[in-house]
Amino acid sequence: MIKDCLEIFEKQYKKFGDAYILDSYVLGEGTYILVDKMGEIKQVLEVVKTKGEPDRTVEGYNTFCLMDYYSKLINMNKSMDIKKVIHSNNYLSFFVKKESLINGKLTKAIIQDYYYTLGHLEEKYKKPSQSKLLYETTLEKCGLINQEQLKQNEQWIHTHIFDLDKTHNIVMDKRYLKIFFESDEEEFKREGERYFFPNVFNAAEYNVILDESIYGIPSNNLGLNAKKPYLKHKTRKNEVPYLVSTEEVMLQKKFFDYLMNEVCIGHVNLYFSEEEGIKGYLSNELMTFRNSKRQTFTGYYLRIAKGKEVEIQDAESILQYRTELEGFKVSRSISIDYSKIEKGIEYGEIKELKIVMQMVHSRFFNNFMVYFGEPSDKLKSEVIRRSILMSREAFFEWFYKGNTLAIKSLFPKISRELIKNSIKENQMIRAKEQWMLRDAIIDYLYKGEDTMSDKMKPILDRLEEKLKGEEAVLESDAEYFCAVGQVAYYLLSLNKASKKTHALVNPLLNAKDDIQIKSILRRLFVKYNYDITQGGKRFRCLYAMVEGYIPEGKLDEDALLYGYLQDNLLYKRGEKENE
Repeated sequence: MIKDCLEIFEKQYKKFGDAYILDSYVLGEGTYILVDKMGEIKQVLEVVKTKGEPDRTVEGYNTFCLMDYYSKLINMNKSMDIKKVIHSNNYLSFFVKKESLINGKLTKAIIQDYYYTLGHLEEKYKKPSQSKLLYETTLEKCGLINQEQLKQNEQWIHTHIFDLDKTHNIVMDKRYLKIFFESDEEEFKREGERYFFPNVFNAAEYNVILDESIYGIPSNNLGLNAKKPYLKHKTRKNEVPYLVSTEEVMLQKKFFDYLMNEVCIGHVNLYFSEEEGIKGYLSNELMTFRNSKRQTFTGYYLRIAKGKEVEIQDAESILQYRTELEGFKVSRSISIDYSKIEKGIEYGEIKELKIVMQMVHSRFFNNFMVYFGEPSDKLKSEVIRRSILMSREAFFEWFYKGNTLAIKSLFPKISRELIKNSIKENQMIRAKEQWMLRDAIIDYLYKGEDTMSDKMKPILDRLEEKLKGEEAVLESDAEYFCAVGQVAYYLLSLNKASKKTHALVNPLLNAKDDIQIKSILRRLFVKYNYDITQGGKRFRCLYAMVEGYIPEGKLDEDALLYGYLQDNLLYKRGEKENE
């Protein structure tokens, strides 16, 4: 899977080279200083943390990106400074945390050791034999180091590093201080490769020499050391998971450098395909198509996150993924007065998947949906929190990969519980909107079947007709549970409390069988029958039908909820009453 993505990246990299990475490179927070060849500070750039794309038009930004990219460490375990205080990798740069200057952690001895190591790399890489061979190969490629320039840069650091706050008003905070010595691009690239090539493998002890070529374990997204013996294949002659050549491991390093750039600007959703190349999107974005004629995507998907390195949280092959919808329609099957409130859902035909995603996040999860990590502590509802954790993987599969299999089986139950929770919390408008959105999603997922509202509307109409007569009976379980919802809403509406709440319906929503339902309705009837005036005759008729019916099947929660959320028939006057 990663190999497939790597092949697509390789085509782009061969076309553009390191520019493909540098064009999206993001500088970390800190103070960046460029020292010219005369030893004078030419430019100081202060970089603060920002969201999204940085302003690349700032003078010197792209130049600092290039120098920084070739001067950074692969990881702290591969530091050129044994004390791990200096974090750069070559003599053209000097990276240190300002805290190390403030607390005295950086000393002249550490600086001397750093430059001694850079000037005597043959000592650092003399053992084991795999490291020595890597260094010798690097030496053939990069040539000898410029010892004179190294000494000059070392002397500049010794002379100025501890007084920069006084001589050049450099603020000493907790950010990085990164110093670069002016040189051309090729020299920075050469010195970067002098470091990268011998250190790019996970650990030299796992390297294998075959036909004078070295194969080893890549460092990216793989750790292998004495503390992780379970990663080794003990039954094989070679215990390591897999080996790659030096060419492959360098390409993989470039690939993960590219991924780090993407995640730094917030592009955590990446799509790879032969036709589209590589496209990155923000966490709440769904993919768009460059070619308006092509509205389906087939390729690979990566979800990445930023940690100590790029973390691949999810990876999957995708077939015929669409972000345009056909046949998704939200019907206004329950009336809501929007004269004083704002609509929470869109009605009519919805053609974009991102609109459905936004409505799901807003109506069902109060905008607390997170697909990775824990929901915010600001979310107080345990029902919503539990629903997020249960359903987020299924929603993620649908919204970001086009796979509806998981959400198809899970959504009806999850959404029903969320509607019940809204009713309990007295959020009736939200509950009604949830019902109509739920109806549309279920209809879309189970194409060809009538929506719940389509099935229940004729039943509600028949109930209304029966209320006009003297004697009537219920004819189906669906009709019965719809009537139960209507009776329950009417009885609870008679509550005279100054602050009315639908929390009183909790016992009914939690009922497990018909015996419980009838018992709850009787208690409500006894409690409020003193005030049954408006629609009294119609109520007696409806309540008698409910009491006289024994359902044959299981409790139909959907029909009950529909009856509770719909306009109440007992508040509609009959023709004779109007006369």
